[in-house]
Amino acid sequence: MNLKYLEYFQTLARYEHYGRAAEELAVAQSSLSHGIDCLEKELGVYLFEKQGRNVALTRQGRLYLSYVQGALGLLADGRRQLMRCASGKLSIGFVSSMRSYLLGQIQRFVGEFPQYGCMFELYEGVTDPLIEDLKGERIDLLLASEPGDGQGLVSTRLLKQELVVVQSADRPFFAAEQITVKELAGIPLILHTPDSGMRRVTDGLFAANACRPRIAGEASEDSVILQMAAMGIGAAVVTESEDLDRADLAKAALLDAENYRYVYMILKRGRYLPQPLSDFIEQRLLASVPMKKDSEYGQGQRRRTE
Repeated sequence: MNLKYLEYFQTLARYEHYGRAAEELAVAQSSLSHGIDCLEKELGVYLFEKQGRNVALTRQGRLYLSYVQGALGLLADGRRQLMRCASGKLSIGFVSSMRSYLLGQIQRFVGEFPQYGCMFELYEGVTDPLIEDLKGERIDLLLASEPGDGQGLVSTRLLKQELVVVQSADRPFFAAEQITVKELAGIPLILHTPDSGMRRVTDGLFAANACRPRIAGEASEDSVILQMAAMGIGAAVVTESEDLDRADLAKAALLDAENYRYVYMILKRGRYLPQPLSDFIEQRLLASVPMKKDSEYGQGQRRRTE
């Protein structure tokens, strides 16, 4: 079967007009018509029917289109993967709290494996949109909150991060160096946006303590949340990091049995892993993580996540 004719079919199905489809494909209308005729003869069915000056898919054409779109989509994904492998480009998404950790691991990897000459593309954001980027193969790897089930992803627990409360050093909402979740519920709070994994963590804390937060503001980036807290708009629950060592912020311990969150390394299941990415995962990200026998990513899966 001629791949070019499948592309003709998909384009004509989109425009339902030979002239516009031929223009999009940069071919003569006669070449387009010949390609469609050859495809229909090979399949033994009519894919289009005339409707005035236009054409429309037949019932068989509509059925076949879904398979053609899937096949051409897979081939396009493969082409992008080959180009990415050839260029040595590694695209990594991460949540804000992992910035310093990730940059440190990249620095060590570049020093240990100079032969790869990798170019790192880094995308900082919140969990849910980044998961969609991973599923759409716009990024190769993600460091974020654990994804939900049934998304075709493989996740490995990477780090445990302590949760703390920050507020303005000049205009504090409470004087203690520690605070409970129930006490925190009475204070205006700056929370992460609902599409963030951290928001699910904080919502879970309040639900577990049978209380609801007073939301004074929301933001997707940790840097914005810290600035809003420093301005006195509200207190904020964030992960412990060196970014909190600021003169305009006061930090307090969060007294709760669940005063932590986990960050996961997330990959798309079944996706081919080029050697540089495989080595970055094994030699840097997983080097300090105890590997379990039942881990979904481990020995025997160096080149492909199953």
